[in-house]
Amino acid sequence: MGDVSQKCIKWLMFGFNLLFWITGVTLIIAGAVAQSHSKEYSRFYEGVTVSAPVLLIIVGVFISIIAFLGCCGAARDNYSMLMGFAVIVSIIFIVQVAGGIAGYVQKGKVTTAINEIFPSLMKDNNSLSAIDDIQKGLGCCGSQGYNEWFNITRVHSFNETENASVVPSCCQKSDNCKAEDLLEDKINSECAAGVKDHSKCIIYTDGCVPKIQNLVQRAINGLAGAAIGLAFIQLLGIGFACYLAKRIRSGYVYA
Repeated sequence: MGDVSQKCIKWLMFGFNLLFWITGVTLIIAGAVAQSHSKEYSRFYEGVTVSAPVLLIIVGVFISIIAFLGCCGAARDNYSMLMGFAVIVSIIFIVQVAGGIAGYVQKGKVTTAINEIFPSLMKDNNSLSAIDDIQKGLGCCGSQGYNEWFNITRVHSFNETENASVVPSCCQKSDNCKAEDLLEDKINSECAAGVKDHSKCIIYTDGCVPKIQNLVQRAINGLAGAAIGLAFIQLLGIGFACYLAKRIRSGYVYA
């Protein structure tokens, strides 16, 4: 009965590392996908913290390599490999906890950066395409609201005037937007807070900054949940590896 339980632990260790390896590959794929979708938001976290998608890819690569080491150690009853696996996973666990704390602390800086950078990008003609992508993608207009566009003086390409207006990317349906429909007087008469009937309002009225901050908060919460789950798996792996290594050093051989 004892031999059966020992063998079960060995194969549990092997199965754990297989799951660990799959987790690493999943993180690599998730990081690559997130990186491809986050380019238009990169200016908001530039210089504030390491890009989360890049961090996911790096962690995924390390986990995949370490899981392979653990699988080999369990399959070959190799004491050195198992202890090496346990030590490395312990280090990753400590770094992961430290990174989680640092990420929580940096959250406030990210929020501040978004509040400061978005209005400045609105005034920068070279950044207008990035702003357009964000407004269309999130269904928003301006930093805190559409009326902020009225305070920005620029020659609009769609009507070649300096009349106060919102940009075309604020339109809910771009096909329905004409130059004269985006002027300040027209927009305020249909979209202002005091207007009872907003059915004729053709633009997004919500600001982009609250939506971006909500997006960041959801991402942080998701990463925190994943980190907790991964930490539980790591602790199990460390326990299994140490137990097997101790038995192997005592002279027990798993068939």
